[in-house]
Amino acid sequence: MQQAVLELGLQNVVVIQARVEGWRPPACFDAVISRAFASLNDFVTFTGKHACENAILYAMKGRYPLSELAELPEGWKVRAQHSLHVPGLDAERHLLELQRELVRVTS
Repeated sequence: MQQAVLELGLQNVVVIQARVEGWRPPACFDAVISRAFASLNDFVTFTGKHACENAILYAMKGRYPLSELAELPEGWKVRAQHSLHVPGLDAERHLLELQRELVRVTS
């Protein structure tokens, strides 16, 4: 990550090397991206607590994770799904957008 920041000349990026379970960010995030991190359940459990109320969690997966989707923590849903084509790679790749479900209050 640090190399990408340097090579791209990004000025608004801070790379943190820490375990997500113990990290305490100064503010919530509007988006969190994961690539080959963990199951969707673990990804949402570990990073969802750092996400703002309307944040989107982006999970990059290989094969479509149907069984993992069935185990999403309560209160989370798939907002969108995208099949990805990686040049030079003959394998399935997907990007899932996860978001908290809105709680509807009825009177």
